Amino acid sequence: CLKRGFSPTKSPLAVTVRVVLLSCGLVHSMTCKHKHRRRSYAAPVAAMFTVCGYCCLQAWGAPSAWSVTGTQVSPLTAGRFLKPRASSVATLSKVRQRAVGTKEAPTQAPEWTSSAEVLVAGIEGCSPEDANAWLQEGFAWTRKARRFWRTSRSEAMPSPDSVRGVVEWLKSKGLAQRGWVTKFPEVVGLDVEELEGAKSTAPSYLKAEEAYMKAIKANPQLLGKNYDCLEEHESCQGRCSRCWNT
Repeated sequence: CLKRGFSPTKSPLAVTVRVVLLSCGLVHSMTCKHKHRRRSYAAPVAAMFTVCGYCCLQAWGAPSAWSVTGTQVSPLTAGRFLKPRASSVATLSKVRQRAVGTKEAPTQAPEWTSSAEVLVAGIEGCSPEDANAWLQEGFAWTRKARRFWRTSRSEAMPSPDSVRGVVEWLKSKGLAQRGWVTKFPEVVGLDVEELEGAKSTAPSYLKAEEAYMKAIKANPQLLGKNYDCLEEHESCQGRCSRCWNT
């Protein structure tokens, strides 16, 4: 269009291409069998982005379509497919690695078992299964935990002494209960210095001890806040998981 002097936004060819793309996106969003990817959009402009990624991989030469259940990825052997390309297979391999996610936590390691025993003994109502799940969150072995810890921690090994210190601190505040820790399991990965220093970064209306304790009892995730982007930088710095302004 540019070579022939036509406007790329008003030429009949550009308009036709747009209509075709939007129509394909809308049809695909309504008929795709991958229900986990199906979405409805109020704005038709967004419809061109609704084409399912798994259908795209299949169309570009992936050996088969892929089904996703939780964090497990498994191939659907039924159906026709094109001859796989090397680049597509490599891309699909990366997709599988990201979808499957993390390594298995070393629950049989001495440090891990000792930390789990500390939690079972110190947290009221805690079971061994709870302790293992909390340690995975507290030491960044899950995707959810990585969003909290970001670059500061990834698949770390728990320290029994550090976990024991956290349990004693929670006991002193009356928070060593299964129901409370379940709402903020990352707390087992914090250390006592962080727990004590969190209040100093809280907003002015939470500086008082009584108000602060009432707030963290009602909303355990506030105990993980240790940063205020508006006070330090007057703008978001991307540390939202631990920022008081979120």
